[in-house]
Amino acid sequence: MRVTVYILHHNQWKYLDQAVQSVFDQTYDNIEIILVDNNSKDADVFLPDFVGRFKFDKVLHRSDSNLKRAANEVLAVSTGEYVLRLDADDYFHESAVQIMVDKAKAKTTDFVSTDYFMVNDVGETIGQFYKNSIIDFAKRPDVPMHGACCLIRTDFLRASGGYNVGVLMQDGYDVWLALSGIARGEHINLPLFSYRRHSKNISNDSDKLIDARRNILASYCPNLPRYTLSYFTRAPLQVALVAAKELVCIIAQTDALSPNEVVVFCRGEHNSVTQVDLPSGQITVVERSDPEALEKNAVTQCLMDFEATHHTSTPFFACIYQKAALNFPILAGALRSAVTFEADVVHSVRRETMNLYYHDGVGLKPLSDNVMFTNERSIVFKRYPVCDVYRSIRLQNGYSDPKIGHFLLKSDETAVEVNHEWDVA
Repeated sequence: MRVTVYILHHNQWKYLDQAVQSVFDQTYDNIEIILVDNNSKDADVFLPDFVGRFKFDKVLHRSDSNLKRAANEVLAVSTGEYVLRLDADDYFHESAVQIMVDKAKAKTTDFVSTDYFMVNDVGETIGQFYKNSIIDFAKRPDVPMHGACCLIRTDFLRASGGYNVGVLMQDGYDVWLALSGIARGEHINLPLFSYRRHSKNISNDSDKLIDARRNILASYCPNLPRYTLSYFTRAPLQVALVAAKELVCIIAQTDALSPNEVVVFCRGEHNSVTQVDLPSGQITVVERSDPEALEKNAVTQCLMDFEATHHTSTPFFACIYQKAALNFPILAGALRSAVTFEADVVHSVRRETMNLYYHDGVGLKPLSDNVMFTNERSIVFKRYPVCDVYRSIRLQNGYSDPKIGHFLLKSDETAVEVNHEWDVA
């Protein structure tokens, strides 16, 4: 089996030697090695040295730095049955290709991904990042493979249209969405490459990464489903109606995310369901005399009770909460996540990166071997109740053992929880 390994390079001269050498040191020998220079500065000075020292099968000189165009050019000239990308600031374990090829042959698979080490600027290991085996991984496709060090069948990539040149970040997420449900994949629980973190990593800005994922998700799910917009508040009825009026006015200003109906869950003296006419539209008000029903862990019961009597015709309930502004990008993203990943529930969350410790009687010890919960594939999430989505049909069927998905929030979208102002469902 022939494998094409292409090394993507843009102004990474200080790391390129180690990346290239790691490919030539592979124990697997049926490799086509392609060096791709993406319009690097001083290429006429430094590149001849690399070309002279290493016998590349092909060297592509490019006049722009678009990584996806470069990857597509590699696909056009590749002779390998599988293709494997290596960024110039990363490097392989010497047995990486051999182990991945063995897995691909044994399982007749379309792609193989691996765990990896994280190293710092000078190559010191600072962490090991892993994910569950593909058997479990397939059950949670909203957590993608890593973009680098993923062996992919070349003809599959070509047939799927190659790489989207409009995706400048999170290409692994884009490819993963294209592969999910179509291709057969396997994961190897071994760290077979080293991913270098340094000041120029495009992955350093988490908000930009989240924006990129939202745009990619929108391209795969452009049409939003019908839904009921639910607003949860522990405020009394009259106060809730004032907020509801403002809510309906805001909704009336957009066509893209107009819900089929609006339901307000609020505190009242009786458990009742009534229709309220407002100048800007009609809403359904659900009063709950039991305020604990409006706590965040009882939202599902509120929705189940309402569904049992109301029988909404919409596939989803989208829930927003008091103190959380009606943010249309979040609402759209949560709905798209529910549809794309076939989730019964989608929670708005943030990655949890705080240090957590426990006291063992002598002193504090880290709760995680990695000290910080920054593991991309075995990550801990914290729920920020801004917008949740629930599948209506599961509410009707009793809602046992739901499949829970997640929608990542940006840093400026979690201020409600940070300020401890969230006092509803």
